[in-house]
Amino acid sequence: MIITLVEDLDRVYEIQGAWTNLVYESMLPCIFSLPEWSIAYLKTFGADCHLKLSLARDGNELVGIIPLVEKRGKASDLFFTRYEPVSGRLADYQAPIIKSGTEPYLLPLLLEHLFHDQKQLLHWPNLPENHPTLPLFRRYFQLRGWPWSESLGFCPRYALPHAYGEIEKTWSKNHRENVRRKIKRLHKMGRVTLEVLQDHQEIKDWLAEFFEVYSYKWHSEGLPSQFDDVRMKTYYREIAQQFIANGLHVSSLKLDHKRLAYHFGFLHGGWLYWYTPTYRKEYHQYSPGLVHLSMLMQYGCAEKWRGIDFLQGDEAYKKKWTSDFLTCVSLNVGINGGGLSFKWAAHCEPKFRKKFGNFYTRLRFYLKGSKWI
Repeated sequence: MIITLVEDLDRVYEIQGAWTNLVYESMLPCIFSLPEWSIAYLKTFGADCHLKLSLARDGNELVGIIPLVEKRGKASDLFFTRYEPVSGRLADYQAPIIKSGTEPYLLPLLLEHLFHDQKQLLHWPNLPENHPTLPLFRRYFQLRGWPWSESLGFCPRYALPHAYGEIEKTWSKNHRENVRRKIKRLHKMGRVTLEVLQDHQEIKDWLAEFFEVYSYKWHSEGLPSQFDDVRMKTYYREIAQQFIANGLHVSSLKLDHKRLAYHFGFLHGGWLYWYTPTYRKEYHQYSPGLVHLSMLMQYGCAEKWRGIDFLQGDEAYKKKWTSDFLTCVSLNVGINGGGLSFKWAAHCEPKFRKKFGNFYTRLRFYLKGSKWI
């Protein structure tokens, strides 16, 4: 078994094919684990982090990857340095990429190769609670006497039946009647259609419109938009480029020739990943996002999708569609004790976030110098 450390993007390109194969041999073959996701992040934000990618090879076979970056926080993070998986919370599921069945042996080897004597913070978000590496992480930290904290996140998921009529039967009466009423209201205004785009140039033009509508909605609610940082626009364009033929799913709800609602997401393993939706705020009373999602469900039944994964966040609107969910765990770990960086991330920052809510979100945004990441 050979463990090596990769610290530059060129080497990632060299192992891209083997990395992809390993994803489908691991316990979580989701789109966020694919190398294209990390490549998009590193091409966009690579100047602000240092790649620390631990690889395990058994002979010539790639059998394990822990893709981390080392980042120095900004003012909102008190300038503390931390390790975190490539793309951090921008990926809704983050798991080590290890050949299924070898996790108990490989995970400690990969971790040993990453961390040395310095006190630092490891922030690992969105690890599915049922993933086999979670108890292994806990045991590793415990054996080394490293403190850690955990917080839970929830990803609502809806397994689609074979027919849209069966979907409606699973909703509450109020939700079912509300969906039908909103659809009827829009149909009275004009022709309502679902648009699914695949052409590269059409997606490029769609994205420009999407950024504008998304930011207007957030600004109108007195909140910053992630796309106020021009790098986030670059990042989404890069993701679109990486996945256009490998899972990108871009759709709109149209009223005649005007788009009212938008979704930038992915179709992978038969699941639609509900990544970033938005809608025109001026049409709020018509609930275009609700109609858009209902039409996607109808479309998904016809296309025989397995289901829709609403990803991180237990927002109220998601609960109207499904009561099923996947629990994820986010870890803050004090490497060799972690020092002040661990105390801030594990104890102080969550209290500020809970107490001050949206005010704290705005404050962090501006302290980051108008940088979302």
